[in-house]
Amino acid sequence: MPQTPDNSTARASGTLLVDGGNFQCWRIQAPSYNGQERTLAHFSRQGHMFSILTLRSYFVITLALFLALPPLLLIAGKAGTPEDVLAAREAVVRYQLTSSEFASADGVDTFCVEFIDTSAETKSDPPQELIQRLNDGRHKVRKGSDCDYNRGYGVVVKGSNSPGLVLRVEGVTWKTDTSIAITGRYFRGAENGSGHMYQLEKRGGKWLVIEERLTWVS
Repeated sequence: MPQTPDNSTARASGTLLVDGGNFQCWRIQAPSYNGQERTLAHFSRQGHMFSILTLRSYFVITLALFLALPPLLLIAGKAGTPEDVLAAREAVVRYQLTSSEFASADGVDTFCVEFIDTSAETKSDPPQELIQRLNDGRHKVRKGSDCDYNRGYGVVVKGSNSPGLVLRVEGVTWKTDTSIAITGRYFRGAENGSGHMYQLEKRGGKWLVIEERLTWVS
């Protein structure tokens, strides 16, 4: 019976049948037995590997799909739409605007909103229509790119140097299709900011922050 290959051997000599992120199945041809073709099905899930020797390739494919289906369905069930992500981010920003001592501190004239894609490590501005919705007469809200950091004064609005506060929405982690965790932070100066974890749920078609946890402060 052939030895169980490692992941590198499987990739080099086999055919990838199913790739489910944490689960993979490779088909590797094994030496024939009494003139019959044999196939070594090599499986890898979350770092654990096992192999099954079979006489028929189609059995490998069927077994691979059977084993991959639960994790693939789990991944699909936890993924929200881009519209859900934007709505959840908006809920976090509105919570930041109204439920923080940073937001209500004296001297804050303008709020500068930034989105961070932690997987790609990129920073972007929210859509302009979201900025317009946030400017509801109670707060002055600008895109993050409209603001700058001055070592002497902290966050300021470009062109006017009026004081500002950065509201940053960062990593998004789906728990279910109606439950999500989002990290965020406030930033006003080098030693004036904090990080937070927000738990949200979708209730009645709207995303709501149901829990906030402080993760760091400076």
